[in-house]
Amino acid sequence: MATSLPALKRHNHRVHPCEDGRKNELLSFLLERESGGTVLVVAGAFPEKLPESLASETVTFVTDDAIASLEGKTFDLVLSYDLPESVETYLERLKLAGKQAAILLETQRRDRLYPIETFLGRTVREEIIEGFAPIESGKRESRKATGKRKADGRPGSGKRKPGSGKGKAESGRRPAVKKAVKRIKLPKVKGTRTETGSD
Repeated sequence: MATSLPALKRHNHRVHPCEDGRKNELLSFLLERESGGTVLVVAGAFPEKLPESLASETVTFVTDDAIASLEGKTFDLVLSYDLPESVETYLERLKLAGKQAAILLETQRRDRLYPIETFLGRTVREEIIEGFAPIESGKRESRKATGKRKADGRPGSGKRKPGSGKGKAESGRRPAVKKAVKRIKLPKVKGTRTETGSD
């Protein structure tokens, strides 16, 4: 099935990575940011918890099953709430984008973007919205830090080897004891003999 490429410039087609559980929050932010134009929000199926307050005179929500009813119309921005498995289905969404198109994409769904980019012959520009960056990067840093602590802790386990720790403790104690004995004994012995001789 031949499908024509949408006439969208590369800088007007982007993907917004987001972490799980914050998609509705990000959607609300983008709708507020684009409040000056018409917006179409498309999804294979919307979750029941999607706030009804997001819909307005300039914002339209539609599923892929009903997108044919909008044929001939265009919107300033087409927001894909999710990514369909079919490239053709996604291209039907892009046909309705008059100026811009954006995708709200969770990390685990990124594999669905590759076939679309292959068909378009270019990558879709990624734009991370401040405050909505995926948690994946933080997890990676945490894992690296944990790995460093474990690596640093391994040499420390050598202190448990018999002889290494005890030897240091003994070598540190013996000189201190000997010096204490010398300081105490010698003055007492000399002092006693001198006093006895004078009597």
